[in-house]
Amino acid sequence: MNIFVTDTGADQSARALCDLHLVKMVVETGQILSTALLYHAPDTEGLYKPTHKNHPCVVWARTCRRSFFWLLDHGLSLAEEYQRRFGREHKTHALLKRMKSMWRAVPLTGQEMPPFVYCGPAEYVNSDAPTAYRTYLSAKYQAWGAKKARWTKSEAPSWARGVGSSFQLYAHETGVNNVNYRHEDHEGREAPEC
Repeated sequence: MNIFVTDTGADQSARALCDLHLVKMVVETGQILSTALLYHAPDTEGLYKPTHKNHPCVVWARTCRRSFFWLLDHGLSLAEEYQRRFGREHKTHALLKRMKSMWRAVPLTGQEMPPFVYCGPAEYVNSDAPTAYRTYLSAKYQAWGAKKARWTKSEAPSWARGVGSSFQLYAHETGVNNVNYRHEDHEGREAPEC
């Protein structure tokens, strides 16, 4: 259970993940958001069963509406990036879209969004979660190599490209360069308040 916050922008953070993480993180985000909603509204139906109720990422997501809404935007961005890369809709995407109308279950708290939490190996702890996650994932992607750390129809993020030639090699072999990402920031919804 984790939220790989590699950037404070929900969309940018989603696009940065390699294919293996992208597939997995759509589901985990749906699980975290379901657990957060069920914490505040236990009778809500049609969600994933609650899991890891006191995990730092789940606690962060349920703390205030801004946290929940950021993670929902991130989850939708993950699902859209999955669809862009693989040409099919992830099964969790429909659930995430339904959650756009459920976020009011998370109560107003009057507080700013708390800092992102880092839940990874201690050796990568940094002053902020995005820097820690970029450092952690960069090392992980280097250890995995080009066969496992891949970005279909995409290019590795700049913080991952410098860890080894395999990332540049994969982009070169597949002809992927300067991909124009379809950016949708999910505007048009009422902005949440904490």
